[in-house]
Amino acid sequence: MTLKDCRDLAVSTGHRVALDHYETALELLNGWYVDFERSLDAALAEDPAFVMAHCLRGAAYASANEAAAVPEVERSLRAAEAYAGAA
Repeated sequence: MTLKDCRDLAVSTGHRVALDHYETALELLNGWYVDFERSLDAALAEDPAFVMAHCLRGAAYASANEAAAVPEVERSLRAAEAYAGAA
């Protein structure tokens, strides 16, 4: 069974807990709350191959617009690319 997010879109994880953490992270990030990263880390701990969570993590770091964030953006991009074929 393919899981769907709260927007009724299919997602690249089959782990309900990972999706719940992802949805929480997205809500926190959109509300400019600082705890979004903890929820994203929890989603990725539950399912390291959850491509969209890697994408959201990379985008969040990229939006920081700081040179110190570049390694984290690159790490997220590499992970997303590595798992993209199975997404």
